[in-house]
Amino acid sequence: RHPSPRQLTLPGENPREARPTVRGDLTVRHHARLPKLGSTRDLTRVFWQDLPVDVDATAAIKRYVRRAHRKSIIEYRNRMSAWDRSRGIRPEVRGTDETLDRLIGQPVSFSRFGDGEFQLVFGASIYYQERSLPLQAELKRILRSTRDDCLIGIPDVFGNNDRMRPMARDYWEGELRPFRHNYHRALDLKKTYYDSFASRIYKDLEDKAPARRRFEQWQRVWEGKDLVIIEGALSRLGVGNDLFSNARRVRRILGPAENAYSQYNELLAAALACESSALFILALGPTATVLSYALCENGRRALDLGHIDIEYEWFLRQEADVAIRGKYTNEALGGRVVGECEHPDYDAQIIADLSGRDL
Repeated sequence: RHPSPRQLTLPGENPREARPTVRGDLTVRHHARLPKLGSTRDLTRVFWQDLPVDVDATAAIKRYVRRAHRKSIIEYRNRMSAWDRSRGIRPEVRGTDETLDRLIGQPVSFSRFGDGEFQLVFGASIYYQERSLPLQAELKRILRSTRDDCLIGIPDVFGNNDRMRPMARDYWEGELRPFRHNYHRALDLKKTYYDSFASRIYKDLEDKAPARRRFEQWQRVWEGKDLVIIEGALSRLGVGNDLFSNARRVRRILGPAENAYSQYNELLAAALACESSALFILALGPTATVLSYALCENGRRALDLGHIDIEYEWFLRQEADVAIRGKYTNEALGGRVVGECEHPDYDAQIIADLSGRDL
């Protein structure tokens, strides 16, 4: 029985290929060297000389081309990232304490980028936000912003990461090994950035002693202020703890727990309907990054603080990576299953609900 076209061995698929494959009275002459990738027609002439090509053979060639293309991209990323690192190329990122000092001392806004936001910049989706060309374009614009009244936060991971727990350190090493060059291309390497981990001051740090002081510094930012918290429907910042207990008043605008960018225009309009003297605290994934910047452009002070409430809950418990009852805890096992809010004042604080939840 003769082999079907799907059973024919392609160069590189079988390291032991040493003889031509016979199909009927025709001989398929394999080439050991991979030529410069061209069209499917060119590859057909190379890989299947003298063999009439049917649909199955063409599909096999295309699969091979895709695998070779993916491999070449990965090799290129690794090579360029290693080259950047060897030359000492890296962005300037001010540390956590410098970031906090600037936010306490001056009425500036803060837009943060984490690994998820960078994945969207690179054109991928993340599990709680589908990719979107307008969102991608806006994130790219903000990364290269020249505004003095809005600090742009990126992870302070491009140098020495010994301050991190081994798991976090290994994660970022694995993230930057293939993607360091991509990060550098997205950033303005002449710009000064600030630490996006300034709101993540407990879980990933080896030394947890500074956490109390840093949370107290954050509380100085909103002491006596009117707060408007823009958050996901299940985030519930400050509910059940005293993180915002020293604020004058707390109001809330709710967005979707996932894919919040679909309600971006409505969220912005609801925020702009509030008085300009309010301090806006945002925790809404990548949407918070672009929304905090847009509020700054409209004369509001807005702080994208992401996981700060969950970090505070872990600090109070002296235990990280555990689900917090009644709050969306995406990094903990079982933390994405959230029940009803039992706090008596929570519903009274909501001034706009754009989450689509059932009331």
